[in-house]
Amino acid sequence: MIKPPQLPDLSVLVAESSEYQRRLLREALRSAAIRKVYEVPDGQAVIAASTRLLPDVLILDTDLPGASTLEIMRALTRHPVTMPIILTVSRPTVPFIEAAMRLGLRDILARPIKPSALWARLDTLVATGRIRPGLFVGPSGAEAELGSARF
Repeated sequence: MIKPPQLPDLSVLVAESSEYQRRLLREALRSAAIRKVYEVPDGQAVIAASTRLLPDVLILDTDLPGASTLEIMRALTRHPVTMPIILTVSRPTVPFIEAAMRLGLRDILARPIKPSALWARLDTLVATGRIRPGLFVGPSGAEAELGSARF
């Protein structure tokens, strides 16, 4: 069995339409000792939460209601602070992946997501310096107000 990395200072925003998938991702992230796990169920909430919370990494579902994945990525590229996005996909197409890569996508996880694959991706992001846990701190009081809130 693969042991999860210990990343207590990492903050993660999970954008997933399925409550079941959000729970699975939350459990996998908590297994890695990640204390700041935020969750949103739709595309509009992703953009608002990303710019307000400034998470270290965004885990983005490709089937969110409210905004397409590419619209979300375009909106986030206009924000001054960028975070790595881990895209979770069920049925990727080459044109979609190419369009997402033009917007800066570098990390994809195929569904069903294995916790070990997620841990490996997060560990690699930290090890390569693409994210530095705790580097970005959200607006004053954001953590106290939201904790591991769902939008």
